[in-house]
Amino acid sequence: MVFVADDVGAWLVGLLADAGRKKLTTLALGDEQQRALRHAATSAVLATAVDLGRVARGISAPGPHRSVLDSLPSHGSCHPVHQE
Repeated sequence: MVFVADDVGAWLVGLLADAGRKKLTTLALGDEQQRALRHAATSAVLATAVDLGRVARGISAPGPHRSVLDSLPSHGSCHPVHQE
């Protein structure tokens, strides 16, 4: 009977330690959605900084492939429509 109580006690301590670790991780780093949002925002800021660095060095930033002012019959297409 002592072994059963010892096993239950060890299981309970492990369960509490795991729950405490999860709470501490969420408190320190945020939940999974917050971490993903932080990563996406950091990537966007870095990409913008790279583009601004290109502009500062005289290299034009990449623009849209097609604009609204294009006269192609198929708006937004990068391939003209062949009319026969």
